[in-house]
Amino acid sequence: PWSTHFVPLLVAAGALRPAPPHHRRGPPVSSAASSSAPPVSETLPGRWRLNFNLPAANANVVVTARFVDDVGYEPPQGRVAFDRDGGASEDVGRWTLSEDPDERRDGLWVWGLFAEPLYPFLLMTLPSTALGLPEGGVLACRVAHKARPDDDAPLLSRGVVSVRRRETIGADLVGLSRATYNEDTALGTIVCTAIVGGGSSSAAAEPAEAAADDGEQQGDAGNPR
Repeated sequence: PWSTHFVPLLVAAGALRPAPPHHRRGPPVSSAASSSAPPVSETLPGRWRLNFNLPAANANVVVTARFVDDVGYEPPQGRVAFDRDGGASEDVGRWTLSEDPDERRDGLWVWGLFAEPLYPFLLMTLPSTALGLPEGGVLACRVAHKARPDDDAPLLSRGVVSVRRRETIGADLVGLSRATYNEDTALGTIVCTAIVGGGSSSAAAEPAEAAADDGEQQGDAGNPR
């Protein structure tokens, strides 16, 4: 059962939807809500086990997912597809690689210091129903992403999960303009493990570890590394 503290948050967030794609650099790519053929990704290839440990919602959910590219976008982004029974794949949300979302600025690659952009985070949004939680909410995930090709870190590791709602405030003293911003409330953690040959990659932490050290993760959840 849900904590009564978070049910109102999901209801208040009901009008939100996953963010639309960013700038396109190529032709549009068609996407179907459900497909019998496994989708393909070059940015985050293969299948991934996503372990959601959400103590604030009294829930622990494990799913198999694929990160499907939208070709021609910068930063890389696309659809999140969950594997369903019978081998079908269902689109459930959106993902994008990102610099620090709490410190928006031109990345070092803009100034020519690096040949390619460095994206230390993967941002993912899902409807709460995708994890079997009460409808009406949007879950926002921030996961550590391997930014440098020569780094020994796994491509994806772990991060934080929040329930998101949109707040609107007055932007001036006389109330002539208003500003809207997202307010995130922490629910728990997520661990992403690459599935290799039907098993899990040893490069990322196993789901059991996420539950064991959840208290430690909550301490530095604002900036997973």
